[in-house]
Amino acid sequence: MIQQYWQQLSTNDRRALMVLSGFILVACLYLLIWKPLVNRYNTAESDVAYWQEAYQFMEQRQQQAKLLGGQNQRASLNVNQLRQLITTQAAQHGLTINRLEPGQRGVTLWLEKVPFTSALKWLNLLATRHQVNVKAIQVSRQSDAGVVNIRAEFPVI
Repeated sequence: MIQQYWQQLSTNDRRALMVLSGFILVACLYLLIWKPLVNRYNTAESDVAYWQEAYQFMEQRQQQAKLLGGQNQRASLNVNQLRQLITTQAAQHGLTINRLEPGQRGVTLWLEKVPFTSALKWLNLLATRHQVNVKAIQVSRQSDAGVVNIRAEFPVI
């Protein structure tokens, strides 16, 4: 049936169909094979450039990170040293510790009716200057504005 149709066409129509078929074949090859390959290649190339740049950045900052990492490490404190540090810093900030329980893994303390901002500044100072972080904290608000009760646990590292 297709052969009959082909035979009935004039020579010019046959040539036009062959040229059109060739063009469609080339367009399909370009759109379905060549263009996706080029796009993937360009994406891979840009990914490689990005990761190479990131690697170079990390290498440049490696020594700086090592130096900074050594600065932030504190000497390990035993429970008594931790207790002493916490109490002296609390006293310097005008905070009175109502109860302090040293344990094997750290220190638990209770502050009652203390100004919230003073307690927050004290905890921030312990964390930033002395690298003593809070393991767990419970803050309960009091009837007076800005006054809280605090229960905090400090681990020994």
